[in-house]
Amino acid sequence: MKKILAIIILAFVTCLINAQDIIYTIGAELNDTKTELDSIIVENLSNGKFLLFKDLPKQDYYQINLSQKTLLGAVGVDLLKNYETFVTTENSPGLLRIEYRNINFEDAVFSIYNMNGQQIHASEKITFKTNHLFQIKLNVSGVFFVKIETLSGIQIFKAMGSADVKEQVVEIFEANNKFKSSFFENEDDFEITVGDRIRIFIYKDDYYALPSTLYFSFSESLDFTFNVPFKDSRDNKIYQTAKIGDQTWMAENLTYLPTVSSSNVGSLTERHYYVYGYENNSIVNARNTINFGIYGVLYNWTAAMNETKSSDSFPSGVQGICPPGWHLPSKTEWTMLINYLNNNGFGYEINDNDIAKSLAAKTNWSNSDYIGTPGNNPQSNNLSAFSALPGGYRSSHDEFRNIKFGTYWWSSTENGSNYAEYLALIFDLGITQSFFSSKAIGLSVRCVRD
Repeated sequence: MKKILAIIILAFVTCLINAQDIIYTIGAELNDTKTELDSIIVENLSNGKFLLFKDLPKQDYYQINLSQKTLLGAVGVDLLKNYETFVTTENSPGLLRIEYRNINFEDAVFSIYNMNGQQIHASEKITFKTNHLFQIKLNVSGVFFVKIETLSGIQIFKAMGSADVKEQVVEIFEANNKFKSSFFENEDDFEITVGDRIRIFIYKDDYYALPSTLYFSFSESLDFTFNVPFKDSRDNKIYQTAKIGDQTWMAENLTYLPTVSSSNVGSLTERHYYVYGYENNSIVNARNTINFGIYGVLYNWTAAMNETKSSDSFPSGVQGICPPGWHLPSKTEWTMLINYLNNNGFGYEINDNDIAKSLAAKTNWSNSDYIGTPGNNPQSNNLSAFSALPGGYRSSHDEFRNIKFGTYWWSSTENGSNYAEYLALIFDLGITQSFFSSKAIGLSVRCVRD
């Protein structure tokens, strides 16, 4: 009886929630100041469908009602509507085919947008008739949105680009029987029900903010912070940053290089700085190498710590080789980063701690057949904007190893007199790995803001 009563109560609560509009109030800050947005994208992770709010009005916050697919108080915002004038007949990487299904002639214009809400193609007015086929070839990897506007309404389709396509082409012609026999319902109409897991992205110019992942269940306010670049006054290097939870990280490996050593020179106690593949001692020449520009500098632990004592505190309190206002993260701080990503929807959800893809950059990783790893489908990497690149390391055998296969970052936490803790990301592993190794090896450094 109690079980039946519980089911009835749950059903009643679900109906009550469904009967109410669920509204998200979205605000964002740039340089500690409220700012307007260019676009908002909502992804329903439960069914793979998207909703795009673009050309947003200039205001400090926005209220989106996903139950009604509207943005409150906005004028002229383009939203997905449930019209079926056009349907997809093929949607594969690099190719989207859409067929016009209305029996009447109709004028339409179409536009193509990238994930940042930026328009990359706009058409003149086109008159469609029954069985007209609209074909788009996209030669850039990534997710795109195709918007078709008619007097009947607006439809938005998701498309995947592919570098294998030779050129971007837009074609309109009459469909043949092959296409007509492959009809299926339009899968890009946005649908959402209570309990669905969603992810909300916001965009403004070229800035990036960490997306918010949550369950569609009740109205709430969501605050975002755009990442802002930082300049190191020691060498005027400008670093991108990534705010993840309460931590702000450099989104690039440190490149500060006061001296440079070849790989056959090392020490547990003396400071050494390396550039992968460079085997000489000219700072100027080392800085001009491709690996320096992409992967930064490798430091032995003594150089990374700048002769400061070990710490596993939060924060570590160890500036080390980092610029003023920043510090070398302790093992505890690395663990905090991993836990935040795990607990806030950034995992691939095959194993616990499978957040490697969300940390890894989209480029330079060796290919992997294991799904959920940095080297598998790398275009889906880097949800956190941490932008980890596989810069390899300088080994205790006096050689450089593992470029394109892994990246390794020091912590400020030692493990015995000759060893220290570090975090690793490997091309074919979905999880991060925490190890300790000789203080003499050369690893990358990521700094975190004080």
